Amino acid sequence: MHFGIVGSGFGIYGWMAALNHLKNVKISTLFEYKEKIYSRNDLVSLANFEQCITWHENLQSILNEVDAIIIARRPIDQFDLVEHLIDNSWKGSLILEKPIAPNPFQASELLNKLINHKVNIAVGFTISETNWAKKTCDIILKEKPKQVSIEWSLYAHHYIKKELSWKQDPSLGGGALNFYCIHLIAWLASFSDWDVNYCSSLDDEDNDSKIKLILSNKFTEITINFDSRNQEYNCFKVIIDNDSNNPLFDMENPFLEKFNSKSIYLDQRIPYLITILKNVLDNKWLDKNKLMRHISLWKNIYEVR
Repeated sequence: MHFGIVGSGFGIYGWMAALNHLKNVKISTLFEYKEKIYSRNDLVSLANFEQCITWHENLQSILNEVDAIIIARRPIDQFDLVEHLIDNSWKGSLILEKPIAPNPFQASELLNKLINHKVNIAVGFTISETNWAKKTCDIILKEKPKQVSIEWSLYAHHYIKKELSWKQDPSLGGGALNFYCIHLIAWLASFSDWDVNYCSSLDDEDNDSKIKLILSNKFTEITINFDSRNQEYNCFKVIIDNDSNNPLFDMENPFLEKFNSKSIYLDQRIPYLITILKNVLDNKWLDKNKLMRHISLWKNIYEVR
């Protein structure tokens, strides 16, 4: 299968690195990314992958060649590009990054177009592919605990470097809800319907660093506490029925599972990207009904917030 990649950040050290672990794939991407790959020591392994890569001067040249395009740009850029491809009747499939648009209202608009034009899509909801997410889902569905708590803290790179970034700005698709907890929203919406009982208010219109969410279905209440500006420690915990002394999972971050703790991968998320890409190679695309439920829950949280 022939993949195109648009995006010189996670498109390279994430998606391209994941494709490096698969067989019988071809890659087309922009020539302007080539220098970046060769200038970073951590990307040297990708330089050895070059026999599978065709370099192009412009996007249209890529679109003429590939079966599917991986888009790893800012949500607003991704939204505009997907709209452009659909409006121009491009016939390939799409692999998108999360969030698929800056907000749930634009995401809903985009999904309607994808459905109407029968476009195959996949989305980089990597948390949904983790072992802890699958096990916790099983427990929620089968054991129906009264309470599940998820505690997630980190010190985000843009705060460490004191850099202004779209990843902190909710109007651009960044922030605690849109960029980080969007993973958890997609995971939860994939297996149940949820009511939104509570959502903490937005501290700053252009800087969304933390959030508290309380959701519930018929049997279980889920509390999510997320902080992307915690300078003291990184942690990810899943606690069942308030048993904080014996968390179900207790890790540094949601991607650092045991098999991945001493990883050969450039990024801890790559094993889960590989799973998504293997599904694509097997012609297993994201169920648009699941994506619709995800966007609906996201929208409900937005309205409560």
